[in-house]
Amino acid sequence: MGDEPEHNSVTIGNLPHQEAGILEKVLAASFEEAPVTISRYLEQLSPSLIGSRLELFLKSLWHHFEGIRIARAEGKFDLAKNLQETAAAGFQELRIAEMEASSRALASYAAAIIELQQSNVNRCHQLFKETEEYLRSAGRFGKQFHPLIDHMKPEAFFVAAVIAINAGDMVSARALITKASTMSEKVATTYYANDPRFSSTFFGLAYFYKAFFDFNEAQRDLNKLELDKLETNDIAKNAIEAERLLAQADLQNLQVYNTHHFAKALIDLSSVIRGLSIRMHHCFKATFKPNLHGFEELQSRTHQAIENISRAGPHATPMLRFCEELLGRIKNLERLARPRKSDFGIYSGLVSAVLFSTLLVSGLWARHQFGFELDNRMFFIVIVGLSLIGGFGFGALRFKDFFLSAFKTK
Repeated sequence: MGDEPEHNSVTIGNLPHQEAGILEKVLAASFEEAPVTISRYLEQLSPSLIGSRLELFLKSLWHHFEGIRIARAEGKFDLAKNLQETAAAGFQELRIAEMEASSRALASYAAAIIELQQSNVNRCHQLFKETEEYLRSAGRFGKQFHPLIDHMKPEAFFVAAVIAINAGDMVSARALITKASTMSEKVATTYYANDPRFSSTFFGLAYFYKAFFDFNEAQRDLNKLELDKLETNDIAKNAIEAERLLAQADLQNLQVYNTHHFAKALIDLSSVIRGLSIRMHHCFKATFKPNLHGFEELQSRTHQAIENISRAGPHATPMLRFCEELLGRIKNLERLARPRKSDFGIYSGLVSAVLFSTLLVSGLWARHQFGFELDNRMFFIVIVGLSLIGGFGFGALRFKDFFLSAFKTK
């Protein structure tokens, strides 16, 4: 929401001349000025008109435009929804169907945003569809709010993408995210070319949509062990740009504030997923367990993400479960990747085995070539001893009892 209405006259059906004149002046004002303009008319209303149709008309108009202002400037969609429902009831009593449909459309839009914030994406998607249907029923008055549809489409496509992601349909989700991002950029360039604050909001949202998809795709790649892909891709790039742009937007707006912190959380989580995949890849490629480092940093960034998620509003809380799972993975990988003492023994044993084979062949060749006088038993003991010393170093002393008993045995 947040567009400026066109400065042209709108006539609604059989609206009385006085009401039509007031409506024309209200529509000529900006959304911020409209409630103030209507309040002046209410203040100037003569006592004889208290309780009249004109008073109900003015009050309904005020609720309608105050609801728009509240949603646009303050992001208080619960209050905006109540104001629009009150306006719709007034217009229904006045039998102004087009204006009633417009108020119901805006109430439905506010309800959709509330459902989205509570992660009820299916209900949100349904309410977005209802909003478009109401606006189509609003006739000529609804045309004043066609920009609202433009503002609504990015979020509608994004919600549809979230539904596709939850269903595991990443192909459809990618296409929907692309549409959401494109529509958000269109809103920024069409309506806010000269307003850096709102321009940053919608450009920031465009990158946020892409960052959200990148994160979910990376999460699935990690589960499928697509470690090469995660290691080479810059998962966090869109989240970084989203955070930068949203930081320049109106952070007093609750929705912008929440999304900004959500973007910061995605930066941290994307970095953790990539770092975790790199360490897992090293483990899988190594013959012996590598002594990996950096787990404390991964844990720290995950806790930082949790802090940002807690500031991002109710719609981000499902991410907390993923963060807990991520901390568990980091802890388990750190435990399983830590080199064991037995790894040294395995490595030393392999070295000793290779040395034994080499020394045995070399020794047999030397005996044959130079005629060394060394009985087979002693020859074997010497070869074994040299092999163990080469593989274990001073650790070969643990086998001293074997050699002492071998030398004593005749």
